[in-house]
Amino acid sequence: MSCQQTTPYYSVDSDVYHTCRNCTLGDNIESDKRRSGEPGRRHLCQRCKDIKAGRVTR
Repeated sequence: MSCQQTTPYYSVDSDVYHTCRNCTLGDNIESDKRRSGEPGRRHLCQRCKDIKAGRVTR
């Protein structure tokens, strides 16, 4: 399975953002803390990077 691409989203409590809908870390963000849009100074989640590179599936 490859990255199910979505618009960037992040948690207000984290310094990373997510772009893969199937990222398990991104799936665990509580709805009241989840924000969509530009990631700002955050960097891409390592799990999303691994999914995009095909190293992991979820």
